[in-house]
Amino acid sequence: MEYSNSNDRRPAVIFADDETINTRLFLHLIDSKIFDASTASGGEDLLNLCQFKKYDLILIDHMMPNMDGIETLEKLRILPGPNRSTPCVCVTATSRDNPTEFYYKAGFEGYIQKPFSAGALNIYLKDFLSMSNSPEESYSDTTQEAQTLSAELSFMAGIDVNAALENCGGPDNLLGIIRTLVITSKEKREAITKALDDDDIKTYTVLVHALKNTARLIGAHGLYNDAQALEKAGERNDSNFISKHTTLLLNNFDMLSHAFEDRMRHLKNEKGLSDENKPLIAPEKLKDAYDSIYELVTADDFATAENIMLTLEEYRIPENELARFKEVRLSLAKIDRDKVRRLLE
Repeated sequence: MEYSNSNDRRPAVIFADDETINTRLFLHLIDSKIFDASTASGGEDLLNLCQFKKYDLILIDHMMPNMDGIETLEKLRILPGPNRSTPCVCVTATSRDNPTEFYYKAGFEGYIQKPFSAGALNIYLKDFLSMSNSPEESYSDTTQEAQTLSAELSFMAGIDVNAALENCGGPDNLLGIIRTLVITSKEKREAITKALDDDDIKTYTVLVHALKNTARLIGAHGLYNDAQALEKAGERNDSNFISKHTTLLLNNFDMLSHAFEDRMRHLKNEKGLSDENKPLIAPEKLKDAYDSIYELVTADDFATAENIMLTLEEYRIPENELARFKEVRLSLAKIDRDKVRRLLE
């Protein structure tokens, strides 16, 4: 299928990954002026969405719990619906030999390596869909915002700020990734702990793999190395190594999450956004914001919905709405459209 000019409709591209940080970054990096982009929270969610909308290209992460990328592709190819023959590309952080042959044999039309930059992602998609290309743009960290963020993160030991800014495509994206990490860190820790307690090595390995990729994304090289060692232990089913080293990994992850949270709080305080300085939001303004978030999430526009949520955080939320507000914030961070809609109905 070819898209030869800017007057054609935007090609519909969906990315399935259980890791919220990856899907969030995808939505930030993809050129929304060119592509109609959406995400799925895993294999089952993708199969469900593929029943209702025709996509021009489907990206599927390889390592996912419950149903991995290859299993998802196999089910998609036998599932009645408009996407039975839609081209599928595997998204992977693999270091295996000859990945092209491996993924072609698995049924994919290609693969793309994680992590990817905005330029690399958009050029790959344009090439795959035979669209006209423009030169890849590289990220420059000369903006005041980038310098401020770099200064804040320089207080944190073990963070390569330049690598994080490059991997995330700039300060706005990096701040969004850090925010998502802080909001979802407790859930990630609990999921890894549960898999370990259940002796579910396969799920444990997938979860540690996801943590490894997150660590690489934010420039946390030490955490990356620890997670990589445990991922390899999971692949060889080395339960002794896993039992001995997982607590240290999770403790280091907790320390990193808390440090990020402190840095973000410091940034807010510098902007005069500490809780005691925030004005109380009017009920009708909160309702209007919730209505807008509901409509945006329904249309898969999580980026704009997230911007509204960031605006709401400049206000004090009434006590009787605080619990729901926190649930909406968490569900938005996880790109959980169904949960957001249920909370706001």
